[in-house]
Amino acid sequence: MLQALPLPEGSVSSKPLLRADNVAVVLLWEQRIECPVFDGNRIRGPVPVLFSDNPEECRMSVEEAGDHFISEIVKMNCR
Repeated sequence: MLQALPLPEGSVSSKPLLRADNVAVVLLWEQRIECPVFDGNRIRGPVPVLFSDNPEECRMSVEEAGDHFISEIVKMNCR
């Protein structure tokens, strides 16, 4: 979401209430974002996109790493 305050910057800066996280805003633009996510059985969060010059070798490496690969993704998603 792209949001704006319905006042000039000078008015916003001079009033601490208008700098709060829950101040009323005007919605200027909204974009739906979709991404694949894990099913939550063994792991939760977005599915990482892996780029490789050799996708088959990459797939085999991930499959061989098994649970270690999943535990590393869990660490990334917890940040």
